[in-house]
Amino acid sequence: MQSKPKGRLLIVSLVAAALPAWSQDAPPPSAESARVVSQAEAELAALDGIPVTPLPATVAAAPIEKVQLQEVVVSAARRKKSINKTAIAVTEVSGAALTAGVIRDTQSAQLVVPSLVVTVSGSESSGGVIRIRGIGTAGAGNAGLEGSVGVFVDGVYLPRAGLAFSDLVDIDRIEVLRGPQGTLFGKNTSAGAINILTRKPSFEPQAELTFTGGDYRSGIVRAIVSGPVLGDVLALRFAGQYNLRDGFIHNTFDGEDYNDRNRYSLRGQALYQPGDDLSLRLIGGYYKRDEMCCVAPYTFYGPTAAQLRRQGGTVFDPPSFDTVSFDASRQSKITEANLSTHLDWDLGWADAKALLSYQRATTGEFGEVDSTDLDLLSSPFSNSRIGTATAETSLSGKAGRLDWVGGLFLSYEELDVANALLLGEDAGEFALANISNAPPAPLSSPVPEAPFPGEPIFFPPSPVPPSTVLPVGVAGPLLFPPRTGQTLNQSGQIGKNASLFTHNVIDLGRDIDLTLGLRYLFETKDGGGISESNSPSCTIPMGTPGVPPALRILCGAPRYRVTFSDRRFTGTTGLSKSFGPAFVYASYSSGFKSGGINLSPSTTNGGTLSFEPEKVQAYELGLKMPFFGKAVQTRTALFHSTFSDYQLNFFDGVSTVISNIGEVVSRGVEFETTVIASKSLRFNGGLTYADAFFAQSTQDANLRGRQVTNSPRWTSTLSASYKRALPWQGMSFSGNVAGRYQSAVNTSASLLPQARQAGYSVINARLGLGFRDDFDVALVGTNITDKVYQAIIFASIAQAGSFNGFPGPPRTIGLELRKRF
Repeated sequence: MQSKPKGRLLIVSLVAAALPAWSQDAPPPSAESARVVSQAEAELAALDGIPVTPLPATVAAAPIEKVQLQEVVVSAARRKKSINKTAIAVTEVSGAALTAGVIRDTQSAQLVVPSLVVTVSGSESSGGVIRIRGIGTAGAGNAGLEGSVGVFVDGVYLPRAGLAFSDLVDIDRIEVLRGPQGTLFGKNTSAGAINILTRKPSFEPQAELTFTGGDYRSGIVRAIVSGPVLGDVLALRFAGQYNLRDGFIHNTFDGEDYNDRNRYSLRGQALYQPGDDLSLRLIGGYYKRDEMCCVAPYTFYGPTAAQLRRQGGTVFDPPSFDTVSFDASRQSKITEANLSTHLDWDLGWADAKALLSYQRATTGEFGEVDSTDLDLLSSPFSNSRIGTATAETSLSGKAGRLDWVGGLFLSYEELDVANALLLGEDAGEFALANISNAPPAPLSSPVPEAPFPGEPIFFPPSPVPPSTVLPVGVAGPLLFPPRTGQTLNQSGQIGKNASLFTHNVIDLGRDIDLTLGLRYLFETKDGGGISESNSPSCTIPMGTPGVPPALRILCGAPRYRVTFSDRRFTGTTGLSKSFGPAFVYASYSSGFKSGGINLSPSTTNGGTLSFEPEKVQAYELGLKMPFFGKAVQTRTALFHSTFSDYQLNFFDGVSTVISNIGEVVSRGVEFETTVIASKSLRFNGGLTYADAFFAQSTQDANLRGRQVTNSPRWTSTLSASYKRALPWQGMSFSGNVAGRYQSAVNTSASLLPQARQAGYSVINARLGLGFRDDFDVALVGTNITDKVYQAIIFASIAQAGSFNGFPGPPRTIGLELRKRF
């Protein structure tokens, strides 16, 4: 008989506690209702023989503080709007979340964005790929390719993904927009866009100094200072960081450790605000890297390993993910500089914006090519330089039920590339011994000076006359005289782009909005190149009796010049409706990724000189909805995108081949949620199912129905943040964990079975103590479970059947000290 009152007491208590949370607009209980509840509790408790005195009405009536999410404002649609009322699938990551998740660079941002996959093969400048919903373009080996995901820093477009692979310093927030964004952001956003926004200068003095030290003799020093210099009219901000770390891949040949960090970045800003209606922001940045990088240990040895051993080379059995042996150093140097001005002017009837920018980047790589300690191939230089100028003006405003945006975008780009390959002393014997097993190796070696395009090199005449017929049995010393086979590739292009765009939201009433957007774009590219060679093997005519074609190594290609132009409309249309706190939208969008010129001259001999644009048509249905009085926010999107003339760039063990492969489909569902469990505890999670597959292939019928390269079907992210005050005055504790899981992928563009990477998880963590709100000390860790995985696995150069891979970074643990002034 005693159980029922206890149950009734529990039910009443739970209902009383839950009511304010379930109703987001519920007012605090009145004094009378609180007295009634309190009296009911007392009566029910008395039935159990528990003496309870009813609370005074004044105490019971105290308002209950609701725990709910703060509104997040994004600029994804070129308007400042709540993320939960924006008809775009967008993820926002604040600067505080980046710090909490130990997310220090663009690559690791995928830790908190489930639909984002970022991989690096080789140097970050040329081998970085950004994918959204399984779609992205690998540009390694061909500078003419541009990305499917556009990256913008403070609105400035970065023309190549490699320019975005920098440290994240003094960031306000990152917005990741999923699906085609061609209407507002232009070409090369066919899969999505990433908008990185830095912190503006402040009119309140701010200063911060951070030092982090840890494993692999790592050290990061960051300094930020901001404040007014002319009242509330002019403010300045400066941010700088130096990032140093030893490598984690050991070379037994020279005793050096590779894949290290040695980079620094500087950014200065000035903000001029003579009034509330006008602001002018000037931003200048400089970034430099000088690293021993881009080493890829063997993941699997093929039949050519036997000849490697016979010639005295090192073969690891089993292959090691962190140990290599090669005979030439491998280095990468990157320098970037940028300057931009940003004008915002409230005209009353409209807001005017203007943006001017110029950026210049140079890269240089040299050293090891073949990954062995035999003298097979080396590269004395692989240089590039790119200069880009952009201008954009736009007007936006509201007129009755119409919320409109319109603008003009212009860009000019100059791109130059030069690289050389040198045939080593051991290359001839190795090639002849493996001729039945291996395709020709892209062998090469240093040219005396490292030129840039426009500075031609003329090779000495070949020691073998073109008319000579050489049977295989006697070809070795004549076809491959030591260190004479060289190729030099030089290419470049000039690109121009102009576009007009408009994006309009029409209020149809009853909380229904119609979105109509259109962009017209015109672009031209003029460029070409040449591949020069003095390789004796290339003097033998094709089809010479007794000489297999595979013996023709390091052959050149004639000079070529191509003009590419394109005129194109892209657009979007959609409907959205608010049902109280819930927001639903449906949209159709079209977009494209630019076509262009093949800037890898050595692949043009019998190959393609240019490639077509990649087009996309996409449909999306989204629901954004809060629960429990905004303590929980959810965002769900269903998507289906069809890409035609999909651009595929893959390395076949000899050269990098580019083609328009056919049709690719990306379809699936995304779910994201933020949960405020209490004032101290917060969760963020995401789950994506993306089925990205080759629907049709004009090049290889075996690709049809197969999963696209580096496209996991399942990805999930989960992060938790906890912070609370400690009993000691001025002290607080914070704990943060961020993890990401992705299912199995094939990392090879040609989907070779040896390039499969199984599913894996990566977890970062941060535990900190705060003192007086101006000093923090934290224990930070990345990949804390020390998971071994390969970001990219590829066919070994000139070694058929063997594979190399670029491993992800290992576990690092460090101590972070931060002082605010």
